[in-house]
Amino acid sequence: MLEKGRDAIRSTESAMLNRIARGGLIRKIVRRLRSQSINDIPQFIETYRVSVERCFILLELNEELPLYILDLGGTLLVLFGQWLYDPHTLIVSEDSFERWVCDQNFFGKFSMRCSEPHGVVFQVKVEEVSFVQAERLTVPIWFKHLRQYVFFPGHGETLIRDLERADLIEPVSQS
Repeated sequence: MLEKGRDAIRSTESAMLNRIARGGLIRKIVRRLRSQSINDIPQFIETYRVSVERCFILLELNEELPLYILDLGGTLLVLFGQWLYDPHTLIVSEDSFERWVCDQNFFGKFSMRCSEPHGVVFQVKVEEVSFVQAERLTVPIWFKHLRQYVFFPGHGETLIRDLERADLIEPVSQS
């Protein structure tokens, strides 16, 4: 299940988006050469309430760069990155965090504050202490590009096809 909403952006979130928009030295030079200006920071951000039906992890999970593919019932959500372990971003009780076995399960219900254009997650707040058992993919997949999160249409039963259709992964050979 997925419920989408909007909320006023917080000052800390606005500051983070400002840092992202300014970028590094090369980005500043390119922007100057193209006479581009920094986009205005939005007044609102996206909020989601999520109930996970199924959870998938890669054939070879990398705990340094965790990646979860969550089936929300008609929508798939990819969560990627070290931010998943950051206590400023992942809001969960210490006991629940300690019970989370990152290569075996993921949180079943949570809310999320994020910026769609930037692909940045500001906060994941665990709503209810429940875990969804992770299913390990049986084929290796390679992502073309990754953001902290992305939603796209799909189901666990057609996961690989849906990832390919969303142009997130390299085509998987059918050998």
